[in-house]
Amino acid sequence: MKKTKLIKNICQSFRDFNYKSMLIIAIDTLFFLFAVFIIKRWAGYVERIILMIPAPEQLLAMPLEHIKEIMSPDPKLLLISSFLIMAAILLITFVISRSAVWLLSRKKKITIKEFAKFSLISLCWYLIVLIPSAALFIILKQGTNLAFLAVIILLLMHYSISLHLSLTKVQKFRQIIMSIKTGTKKIHLFLLSYLVFAIALFMIHQVWWIYRYAITDYTIPRLILTSAAMCWARYVMLRIIR
Repeated sequence: MKKTKLIKNICQSFRDFNYKSMLIIAIDTLFFLFAVFIIKRWAGYVERIILMIPAPEQLLAMPLEHIKEIMSPDPKLLLISSFLIMAAILLITFVISRSAVWLLSRKKKITIKEFAKFSLISLCWYLIVLIPSAALFIILKQGTNLAFLAVIILLLMHYSISLHLSLTKVQKFRQIIMSIKTGTKKIHLFLLSYLVFAIALFMIHQVWWIYRYAITDYTIPRLILTSAAMCWARYVMLRIIR
């Protein structure tokens, strides 16, 4: 893409801000807050389960019947089931919120059919990728787990954005394959969009160096500005990739 055309697209993206943008920013901010709330609740539940498990020396001094009573249900089963429930809640809310913000980012009216198809295809995509990835993550040796996880996260983020972008136009399952092709073929344009977003986040971070002395709790304002930057980045991406 020519430098003048890139600058033109970035400048014109500011014109895309309208009343829908406020709703997009609100949805993103609420999702972040909800995700933090759910994760904190799960962490508290895990802590309570761990505290209920007696120390090894205490177990040795207990009769077998008492140990069976304490360890029923199995704490490991409770931890796994609670994690799966938390992950399911976060995934569903993430998919629904992504469907909303991406469809709102385009200059068209949203229909219930479009929204439902967008959400269903996105959910299938994440399940197709996350379930095998989680299995491989468990199977692989511990030394390679983190490197594998980092690569998977980056690829998932990139191709998910490509899919979301593609689904704003057509909501069909074949868009999964098309988005992979687009995400690979036009990766240089995606990287430009990511760079623009990274610069916007950096500028927001610098602003808080100025205002952090005047504001005691700036978590929510910072989330709102981050959501605004994400909203703008989508507008930029819709112009650059299209």
